[in-house]
Amino acid sequence: LVRELATKPDIPGKNVKLTIDVGLQAYASRRLGNESGSAVVIDCKTGGILALTSMPCFDPNSFSDGIGRLEWKMLQEDDHIPMLNKSLQGLYPPGSTLKPMAAIALQMAGVDPNDTVFCPGGYRLGDRTFRCLGHHGSLNMEHAIMKSCNTYFYSMARRVGYDKIAPIARELGLGQLFDLPFPSQRYGTVPDSAWKQKKYGKDWTISDSLTSAIGQGYVIASPFQLAVMAARIASGRKLVPHLFQNQKPVTPALPFMPEHLAVARKGMELVMQPGGTG
Repeated sequence: LVRELATKPDIPGKNVKLTIDVGLQAYASRRLGNESGSAVVIDCKTGGILALTSMPCFDPNSFSDGIGRLEWKMLQEDDHIPMLNKSLQGLYPPGSTLKPMAAIALQMAGVDPNDTVFCPGGYRLGDRTFRCLGHHGSLNMEHAIMKSCNTYFYSMARRVGYDKIAPIARELGLGQLFDLPFPSQRYGTVPDSAWKQKKYGKDWTISDSLTSAIGQGYVIASPFQLAVMAARIASGRKLVPHLFQNQKPVTPALPFMPEHLAVARKGMELVMQPGGTG
């Protein structure tokens, strides 16, 4: 203790009603337990955030009267990073979760969803082989999502170029900040040729398109952005995520054809069927 500062009595603020479902929030926290992870649930009709969980977490009351050195040291040194809000600030390669988004972008670029690609277990580009998750044979777009076939998306991304995919990723919420009452969010990266030229002074390559199409390479996103993406694909609307029940944000329809969204949704549904990767 150095010295005691003057104190002021607290004044209760006005009640604020949140969109958070407290039971669902508690359930998500219990299921994650002490694992390092996050869970975000968004209402696909309203955009209201029903759960926003980051685990492991810490007790904010520990800071109200001054945290002890030992507890602070434990929080700082914990390799599960409890002081990071993983939902909003954690940035990760999103991987195959981007394939439904890529499917919409490919259709908008003129790819017929019934066109097939043969997957022998990878994709050859020059003297390099880009691996797939399996030997899937001939697949159309829906089944490429179902099987999470990298080869299909490698091939199609090379056909259209990633500059046709990146704008759709942004339209669905990737690389974006949202108007939420939190002190910090991290918006990640949706790369394209202009981004790479500005950041690194180098031209975009075909291999950049291949890795980006499967959510690797330069692409990074937060779990919250991925939840927004899924909610927008599910609803067909540009849902605005919000935390206060009195908010009624305008949610215009996404500029995609209904049949394009239907292909992405069908592929996502097949993921959870026998033979799907879910």
